[in-house]
Amino acid sequence: MVLDWTITFGNLFTAALTVIGFVAGALGVVYGLRGSIAVLNVQLAQLGGRMINVETELRDLSKIITTQAVTDQRVTMLDTRLDEHKKGADDWRHSTDVRLTNLEQALRAPPPCH
Repeated sequence: MVLDWTITFGNLFTAALTVIGFVAGALGVVYGLRGSIAVLNVQLAQLGGRMINVETELRDLSKIITTQAVTDQRVTMLDTRLDEHKKGADDWRHSTDVRLTNLEQALRAPPPCH
């Protein structure tokens, strides 16, 4: 095996083309990544806008849920009051029935003798 220590124009040309190829490839990768990063930045900005919309919707839903909870509490209170009034009306009816029965018995009873 013999080594040829001479440098020819072909060798220099091949080396130059190799370096230019590596540089061109590296630039291609850099520009490709730059484009991808630009696309990702646009998508990230769109997602940021969507997140603002989601936050607004969540805030609105929170207000609605709070309003609904207050309304539910009011309905429960009204139901309790209605039950109390119903019980009062039942008690009044029972009391009236007893008084009417007593009055009826008193009217049917023979008059006292003097």
